[in-house]
Parts: sequence; structure tokens; C-alpha cells
Amino acid sequence: MTNDSMSRKPFSIPAHTHQVCGKPVRYFAPVNGSLDFPFVSLDDLLNAMPIPDDQKRIVADKLAIGEYADAVRVINTHGGQATIVPHYICNGLIHAFTENGLISPRFGAQITIGSYSAFKNINKGMSAQERVSALFSIVKQDRDDDVAIEGGAA
Repeated sequence: MTNDSMSRKPFSIPAHTHQVCGKPVRYFAPVNGSLDFPFVSLDDLLNAMPIPDDQKRIVADKLAIGEYADAVRVINTHGGQATIVPHYICNGLIHAFTENGLISPRFGAQITIGSYSAFKNINKGMSAQERVSALFSIVKQDRDDDVAIEGGAA
């Protein structure tokens, strides 16, 4: 008899659940424990998007095997397994669908509000000033990373 409890992933509890287009979208603490934007349930995000189901399946399939597959995580929740993605993938999807007229800019605004509420919950030990400073630090790091990538590609 083997003890498979060691191989099981612990249950992840959402840091925040936000209503987007009348659907719940769950946000989770970053999987590596770093100070970063929350991860978003891809399942919930796609469920809330007012796009055809076949497009939702294509997005999920592409993320599972594509260029960003290493950033996609499957976690256990009390409701079953959930696929979560980092903030930058969530934003990229929203931007692409908004730019192509498939979702409204309001959708992205609702996701951002939920993300900030989750960030506050994850970092509730910080003062408001510390949270704002941390957010600016994260954004600066993202921009520095983008510049390094763009500079390296030239």
C-alpha cells in the first residue's frame, strides 16, 4: 500500500472571486509565492467571455501546448481541478479579443478590478501605500523585461 497523499497537490483557495459579465472569475495567489499579480482561472475567464465555445476551446488548447504552456498551471480546488494563468496571459487574451471586437473594453476593466481586489487580499499585511509601491515595482519589472526582450530581438 502506498501513501499517495504525498503526491497530491494541496487544495488552492481563491484569493478573490469577482463577477465579470455576471459570471464568477476566481483569482489565486501566484504559484511561486512571489510578489506578483494574481493568477486567474482560465476556465472562469473563458466562461465569462461572450465568445463562441469553439473559440474558447481553441484558446484553451493552444495555451496547453503552445509557446506559453510552461506558464499554465493546473491546481486542485474544492470544486475540482482548475487551470490558472498568470496576469500577462489573461491580459493578452483580453487585449486580443477586445482588439478584434469580440469583447468590450469593459470586460478588461472588470477583470482588472477583480485582480486588484485579489492582490489586496493576497497582500493584506501591507499598508495601502506598500501595495501601491509593490504594484508599481511589478509594472516596472514587467516593462524592464519587455525592453530586454525587445532589445535582444533587434
